[in-house]
Amino acid sequence: MCDINWSEVFEEIDTNGNGVVEVEELFDHLSNVFPSISRYTVESDLEEYDTNKDGEVTKAEFVRAMYKRYLQNPDDIELALKTFDTDNSGYLSKEELTAAMKKMCMDHSSENIQKIITSVSKNDQIDYKEFVKAAMEL
Repeated sequence: MCDINWSEVFEEIDTNGNGVVEVEELFDHLSNVFPSISRYTVESDLEEYDTNKDGEVTKAEFVRAMYKRYLQNPDDIELALKTFDTDNSGYLSKEELTAAMKKMCMDHSSENIQKIITSVSKNDQIDYKEFVKAAMEL
């Protein structure tokens, strides 16, 4: 999960280079991997990814959606924690959580980071169980 650069994937999908993923672009991309995928599925996915409901899926929306989707699998959550835990302490510090949220194109303001930490942890670091809880709330 964490080895995938979702920004690069977005660039591959955005074949016309207009900075948004359109139904036809995502359908073409996915049908190469999943020949039986339906246009309806692609349209539904794009509607879900379009968090501000402006009818377009930007790079930030796409990257956030991909990380959220993959952070629902316990194995991927564990891998993500290990990847984001750059000092190998077994915990995420505020700084590591900030860097992770930034990478996932999510709100990495100090206020949001503190809100996340406060909601799942009794101290200023997040362990595996707390990370799982935080990931499920994304």
